[in-house]
Amino acid sequence: MLLALSSSSRDTDTKGWYNEGSTIGVIFTELGPDADGQAVADALLTKVTKALTSTLTISQINEIRLSFHVFPDNWDKLNPADGTESGIYDDLLFETTPKRLPRLAKRLMDIVGSSLALIMWLPIFIAIAVAVKLTSKGPVLFCQQRLGQFGRKFCLLKFRSMCVNNDATIHREFVKRLIVDGCGQPSHGPVAYKLTADPRVTPIGRFLRRTSLDELPQFLNVLMGDMSLVGPRPPLPTRLSITTCGIGPASWLPNPA
Repeated sequence: MLLALSSSSRDTDTKGWYNEGSTIGVIFTELGPDADGQAVADALLTKVTKALTSTLTISQINEIRLSFHVFPDNWDKLNPADGTESGIYDDLLFETTPKRLPRLAKRLMDIVGSSLALIMWLPIFIAIAVAVKLTSKGPVLFCQQRLGQFGRKFCLLKFRSMCVNNDATIHREFVKRLIVDGCGQPSHGPVAYKLTADPRVTPIGRFLRRTSLDELPQFLNVLMGDMSLVGPRPPLPTRLSITTCGIGPASWLPNPA
């Protein structure tokens, strides 16, 4: 199975155990922001099935079930009251019984820490807000959709460092080169994982980015409970197709999204 999956996936795709010993998962990344989820799933089903039939016997194939999940799942059609954005997290929600005291202690740490940080940085916060407003048209804060714990969607706040209504084509082309070439620069140049000399960035925005002061409003996210002072960086909701396939009964596999 690993041989078949290797021949039907790219170097940028991620392979590993979804359930140890029973379910193998493959994450097919960067399929395009406008890709139709069902069309992508059908194409991947054909590709993976063809690879499996060329490697395994009929009896072995009959022991395999394929499940496809497109992430995010019908992003705009989800119930806002349901904090979970994708069915692939359902098994994690009930994996362990939440411990009330540690969760309250961590939340208290976030509230106290973010409140103290906002008070301490308030003069700089006000100065940056005035500088952003006076040097370019548009709002002071920039809201970007990010994914939190269990795929919950929230609005991550930053000081605006770009001109409003800018063209995102330059960034999309950079990401394409990053995936194809391994870096966004020529082969003889240094590896860069962020776009440099971006013409969309304002003069004050370049300073804010270089000093990471544009991240200060995220203390508000921590105070509101969207983020934590200690935790991974929340990712962007980039469209992915997650393919899981495992040897054994169909009940071993998660329900299709």
